[in-house]
Amino acid sequence: SEAIFVGGFLMPQEYKNIVTLAVRLKKYTWAEQFIEEYKAKLPVDVQNNIYKYNLASLQHSKGDHNKALETLHNVDFINPTYYLGTKIIQLKIYYEREEGEAFYALIDACQSYLRRSKQVADYQKKSTANLMKFSKKLFKIKEEIGYTKRHLIQEAVEKLEQEIELCSSVANRDWLTSNLSRLAF
Repeated sequence: SEAIFVGGFLMPQEYKNIVTLAVRLKKYTWAEQFIEEYKAKLPVDVQNNIYKYNLASLQHSKGDHNKALETLHNVDFINPTYYLGTKIIQLKIYYEREEGEAFYALIDACQSYLRRSKQVADYQKKSTANLMKFSKKLFKIKEEIGYTKRHLIQEAVEKLEQEIELCSSVANRDWLTSNLSRLAF
């Protein structure tokens, strides 16, 4: 019905929210149809970047990491939110592919960006910084599996679970806790 349109256009944040919800519900076919159908309804000046960002998010969620990374390389960062969103998708891919060097380099780059940026809202800085901090700890635990006694891994998992639970502001909390539960014994 175009009730959420502004001036005949679907606003990028609404488009992203709809795609994000569909992806979290694992409605991949529906999400892909929506992405394609409503691309032309996005404001022309940001249309291509918003489309590619959301397509990469879908590709990542479907497990097509190579396509997602390729798609993300074609995204121009139109604002800090999409820059950080792109980096978070890359972070998840590097974690899932166990690419430690790329993973840690990306975290360092994001942490530097968050410290320097004057455009990122304080809440977004804090929640993204916490995601980076907890992701780093999560990856370190994952790297230690096979080299460390099981009970020590379990203790580390439980400690990190508590830290995440007690933190009021964490981006992608569900992703963190889901991956943490996979490490638990």
